[in-house]
Amino acid sequence: PGKGADGSPTRGLAGRALDAVGGEVTDVMFSVSLWPDPPDGDGGGGGADASATTEHVLCPPKQVVADQGTITGSVEVPTSGAVVLRWSNSHSWVRAKLVATYEITIS
Repeated sequence: PGKGADGSPTRGLAGRALDAVGGEVTDVMFSVSLWPDPPDGDGGGGGADASATTEHVLCPPKQVVADQGTITGSVEVPTSGAVVLRWSNSHSWVRAKLVATYEITIS
């Protein structure tokens, strides 16, 4: 989506045509994954346990629809590393989607 003069998201001609025919679509898939830090002493030179360089799914992909309102949840991260929050539109790549707002709290 592009942006209008006021900064609000706009749809292109194809997106507006699809919305007119099939209605506006507001669903995306959401998931959480962890890429753990390598074990101590590895130094990044390889030879580490393969699980240290593998994505660990903490919350499998689930469909989230804007009509559901505010959606909350939590996940416990078992070790240090990079946590990836993923909003995906791969199931509907013809229809562009925009995640307008989200809030993340880390405790």
